[in-house]
Amino acid sequence: MAKKSATGAPTGNVSTEGNLPSTNERKKRAPVAYVDNAHRFKVLGKKRLNKALKVISLIGNLSGSGYQFTEEQVAKIKSELHKAVDSAMARFDRAAKKTTEVEL
Repeated sequence: MAKKSATGAPTGNVSTEGNLPSTNERKKRAPVAYVDNAHRFKVLGKKRLNKALKVISLIGNLSGSGYQFTEEQVAKIKSELHKAVDSAMARFDRAAKKTTEVEL
């Protein structure tokens, strides 16, 4: 039986939405066993890129006719997205330069 607080509300890892696991239970997934750092990069990169693309798509949905916005607001969103992408790409560029060796 589920624990209840003094007010009678469920506590702990109890979901109030039927048989769905609580947020805490969903976060407790078995850790991925990475073979090496290259494998870890591929697994995390795929996961994070797909998540970023989904969120960017949702931002694009704001351009629909159901929303009112100004050109300044659109320019701000575009600017912030460009800055974030440029910053992330610069980090990859710096990492690549650090690993480059010069041969004479």
